[in-house]
Amino acid sequence: MYQIIYLSKASDNLNQQDIENILETAREFNSSKQISGCLIYHNHYFLQMLEGENDDISALYTKIKKDSRHTDIVLLYESTKYDRSFGEWKMGFVDLNSEDDIEQKMFVDNLLTFAEITPKFTKSMDVFWDEVKKLLIR
Repeated sequence: MYQIIYLSKASDNLNQQDIENILETAREFNSSKQISGCLIYHNHYFLQMLEGENDDISALYTKIKKDSRHTDIVLLYESTKYDRSFGEWKMGFVDLNSEDDIEQKMFVDNLLTFAEITPKFTKSMDVFWDEVKKLLIR
């Protein structure tokens, strides 16, 4: 199992329909390649963890780097591991740009708490949750 974590900045003209298109395409493609992962979007930044076979993840990441819907792509972590972190999630998604300030604050607080109490069995999970925390306090 190969896993990567990257951070990128959404393009200035990115809109909600673009995000929905990203998710639809990702879920379809990931399902066909047995790729799992999680995408977080907040304050015009994406943080994503992808996991699957090395060749599939490498090819997907090459394609992701060419996508004009985001820029400033930084590979934060890559590793080989035994188990999946996101199991059956073909593409979990969290949009933290909710218009409901109270609901968003509660979710962010809960996610930060979850990040603190989640067992960190691998370095990749440490990196992922550390980046989630940084993203949330931007």
